[in-house]
Order: sequence, then structure tokens, then C-alpha cells
Amino acid sequence: MKKWQPEKFWIATYGEPLQVQGFAYLGLGLDERNDWICTHLGTGFRIFGTKTWFLASKVGIELAEMCDWDWSGEQGHLNRDPDIRTKAGIIVAAYGDMVKWTKRASDDKRKFEIDWTAASQIARLRA
Repeated sequence: MKKWQPEKFWIATYGEPLQVQGFAYLGLGLDERNDWICTHLGTGFRIFGTKTWFLASKVGIELAEMCDWDWSGEQGHLNRDPDIRTKAGIIVAAYGDMVKWTKRASDDKRKFEIDWTAASQIARLRA
């Protein structure tokens, strides 16, 4: 299978999904905004960001091949790999300051609810 094929996909933004042009591989997407951003396609959630395509592609491939990313929904990862967040965090942390890990603002209830509203919309759009 070829890695990183051109594809349009949805990202979760504050309030509603936004379609972007980027590259997809095994359930993850990369697109360039201010940085190269890696997104989980099933929810539209940002996983990490970095300055260069090379690093985004390298880290993205490691994450994509780590497990099955075809899930959607708030608890979908529990059916695939309950430790996915920990494992992904270890991979991203190995690159130090060159890669910025995105943490969910779960303590901000309003932001968390808006994130999941967008993620639910993305799941319907992808169906």
C-alpha cells in the first residue's frame, strides 16, 4: 500500500467541521496550515503538529502503523486499543520539541462538548 495519498478530509474546528485538502494513510490525515497537522480521520481531532512535511510524514507513519485507526466516537478506541493514547504519546514524545502533542482540553467542559459535536458530525459525513 502506498503511503500518504492525496485526499480531502474533515477536521474538527471550534463549532463545526471543516473540509481540508491533504494526505491520508491508514485512518490518519496530514494537512498544512501554519504547521503540518496530523488528524485522526474518524473524529477530525488533531493529534500533533510539526514544522516540516518530512517529520509529519515520519511520525504519522509510525502512528498509523501502530494500530487500527478506523474507529470513530468518543470511546471508539477502546474497541481497537485501549492504550492508544499512551502509545501515541510515547511516539510523539520521542521527537521532543520538534513535534507538538495535542492534548484534549477535557477539563474545559464546554470546549470538550463542542469538540465531540464536531466529531459526531464528521462521523456522519464519513458514513
